[in-house]
Amino acid sequence: MAGTGIGLSGLAASYPLTWLAIALSGVGVAAFHPEATRAARTASGNSQQAMSIFSVGGNAGFAIGPLFVAAVLAVTGTRGTPVLALPALITGVAVYAVLRHGGHIA
Repeated sequence: MAGTGIGLSGLAASYPLTWLAIALSGVGVAAFHPEATRAARTASGNSQQAMSIFSVGGNAGFAIGPLFVAAVLAVTGTRGTPVLALPALITGVAVYAVLRHGGHIA
């Protein structure tokens, strides 16, 4: 949902539609974070060091994201925002593959 919202944001024909696309992205992020934190804590065996690495990874993505957005928009303009959904899609496929391999897919 987060990647879809960002991907649609530059294609919206009006401000309210742009706002809705960004809101969709926010809902996707909000739905993901609590469960991802729980899963990371479980997978780490409650290791504080592993949770620190999880947190640093999130902060690194938060820092690198604007650089990626700026590069994409500089080259493509707002019509290139669907490209911004690619990291979310790639991550989703990777998570699915890992879960499927581990036999924990619902």
